[in-house]
Amino acid sequence: ARGNHVLLALDPLGQSDFRPDSARGGLATLFSWHYGIGLQDTLVVEPWYTPDTIAVPRTSYSWTFAESFVHHPITEPLVKYDLPVMVWGARTVTVDPFGLESTSVPLIYSRTAYGEVNQEIFGGRNLELNLDEDSVGTLFMGALAENIETGSRLVILGDSELVQNNFGLALSTAGGPLYPGNQILVERLAAWLLGYPEEE
Repeated sequence: ARGNHVLLALDPLGQSDFRPDSARGGLATLFSWHYGIGLQDTLVVEPWYTPDTIAVPRTSYSWTFAESFVHHPITEPLVKYDLPVMVWGARTVTVDPFGLESTSVPLIYSRTAYGEVNQEIFGGRNLELNLDEDSVGTLFMGALAENIETGSRLVILGDSELVQNNFGLALSTAGGPLYPGNQILVERLAAWLLGYPEEE
């Protein structure tokens, strides 16, 4: 409300002992109304997942790619060089590009996975796609938005490991980034939130 900026990375409900906000929570409602980005209570499930691999983030990884339909300087190098961005145990977000007070842009997506809504899968239940309930098609796992009136900026990522040193920002044995796409995305998101000029 005062023109400040926020980076929020939220994991799926039920995968760990943490209790991230749900899609019906106050924070999610606020961001949906004022920024056009909505949280979904899903777990991104790839075809190779099993009940054992989804139990922990490290074995529920997924390759995502930068959305290229809407041009944005943050994702430009990722699109240009077709660099993937790794996520671990991600949830999906919705993006409404044009709101009354905001504009929003999807960041990363997957077309190989589906969004499982049933949290009973963490109790050992078999994974299966339910077309009546689960999210299918292009799944967004990150988005950014800017409030036109206040100038405040918001980034929501559907995975906290994407921005952690021992996951997405891990270094290779040679000293460079293990996942260059993650490094580029996080650095450029930080620069955008800090208000750096695009040419910098």
